[in-house]
Amino acid sequence: VLGHTDIVMRLLVLQKLNNIASASLDKTIAMWDSHTNEQLLRLEGHKKGVFDLTYNPNFRLMVSCGFEHDAFVWSPFVNSLVYRLKGHHASLVGCQSVEDSPEIITADTSGVFKLWDVRNFQCVQTFSANLSGHELKDSSRMT
Repeated sequence: VLGHTDIVMRLLVLQKLNNIASASLDKTIAMWDSHTNEQLLRLEGHKKGVFDLTYNPNFRLMVSCGFEHDAFVWSPFVNSLVYRLKGHHASLVGCQSVEDSPEIITADTSGVFKLWDVRNFQCVQTFSANLSGHELKDSSRMT
């Protein structure tokens, strides 16, 4: 069984499943059995490197992100993509499952965060960080 061919950026323990997921710059995610060390799945679909993973144990869905603008939703039980979360306009830098909820947060390099509902794969809210460090001005009052 072939492991990854490039740097592994993230390891994620899926405790209830006794599995470990690994995300790599080789554009793949591998699912490993933590008892036998055998590779169970190799998830392919990213066109660029993958560097973050999160898992929602209540809905049994894993989300991955990397240099692309979309987050990828996977089932740890099948070897195919479940859904693509589209809406960011910059490379993603992270994703995180919100504990005990159906929500996932994604963040991109421009400072935009999106809150997603994994029950319907819809964006619930979009907000952004002030990356400039300067106070934001209300442009609606400018003439």
